[in-house]
Amino acid sequence: MMSPASIPWIQLVSHAVPILFLCALATVILVADLWWREHDRTPLLGAAVIGCLFAAGFDRLTWMGGIVVLIAAALTICAAGAYLRERRLPMGEFLALFLYGVAGIWLMIATTNLLMIFIGLETLSLSAYVLAAFHRAERRSVEAGIKYFLLGSVAAAFLLFGIAFLYGGTGTTDLQAMAQVIGGTQGAMERVYSVIGAALILVGLGFKIAAVPFQFWTPDVYEGAPLPVTAFFATGVKAGAFLVLWRAAEALTTLGGPAWTSVVTVLAVATMTVGNCAALMQEDVKRMLAYSSIAHAGYALIGVLVMGGAPLLFYLTAYTVMTMGAFAVVIALGTEAKERTAIFAFAGLGSDRPWLAAAMTLFLLSLAGVPPTVGFFAKYYLFQAA
Repeated sequence: MMSPASIPWIQLVSHAVPILFLCALATVILVADLWWREHDRTPLLGAAVIGCLFAAGFDRLTWMGGIVVLIAAALTICAAGAYLRERRLPMGEFLALFLYGVAGIWLMIATTNLLMIFIGLETLSLSAYVLAAFHRAERRSVEAGIKYFLLGSVAAAFLLFGIAFLYGGTGTTDLQAMAQVIGGTQGAMERVYSVIGAALILVGLGFKIAAVPFQFWTPDVYEGAPLPVTAFFATGVKAGAFLVLWRAAEALTTLGGPAWTSVVTVLAVATMTVGNCAALMQEDVKRMLAYSSIAHAGYALIGVLVMGGAPLLFYLTAYTVMTMGAFAVVIALGTEAKERTAIFAFAGLGSDRPWLAAAMTLFLLSLAGVPPTVGFFAKYYLFQAA
């Protein structure tokens, strides 16, 4: 048992401060919203954005990973303001749920303990289920929340069973200690437990990153959820899940060896292929971007496969900016009555709103990886590492 003197308090506090700060800010915003007498809720939006940026100033370990998530969070909050006001949706509740979810993501990427990762994931998931169904007057939004809840619960069960099996095989839930145990001498039964646990964890995280064949929930949930929520699902949530998978890859690679490499390779190729081919057939921009996010999950799996932290982080950062930009254009095209997400809604955009058309063109070219956009360099960096 560790003595108080041997606990790395500075490192512990640096990990805990952003999480506690985001939770405290979410609670303050929720209470302030109840007492706010002004109709304009813009100050609450500003506080949430500043809070996300303030939280980015902590903890060297999660600095780059946290930056990716918090960039997505800040951009989502900025895009959500007008969307919520036009549809008369409760802004305080939205921001509180959103910040609790961001705190859950931060907990996931700030720890190496699988149980803490699971707690962070569930904190995120509970917020995400409600946010997906946040537009309660829209049937599709409620349907998206129910689908996400049911399938997410099954994925959480797989992940928890995987943690239990890995604990049975290694005697620890810490990923760093687990890698050492797996790299040492294990009994035959312990080895079997570890392999089963690794497979179950891959299934659970595969759901969160929307890798094939665990991607079936993505188009329906993305299409039904409010646009700012969909944007964050495609960027911040996915980035957090990938950072967890990358952190776990060291132990899983040591355990699986060539088998792990083969499985992740197949997943990556299948995810790229299915995502891109399905995106070509969509007539709704939200569904197209949903399948695009599936395809990009396949590319990001390359970074996990080669244990390339820098290429993966660069790719996630570029992908976050590109996808948030595309969703921001779609949000800007919407009306107070409804979202305009059909492909034909973009007809004539170049003459009616040329700046939006130019921005959307740039974002889509970058998502496709056309040189000299940042998307091209992000993909090049990943394939070079492979």
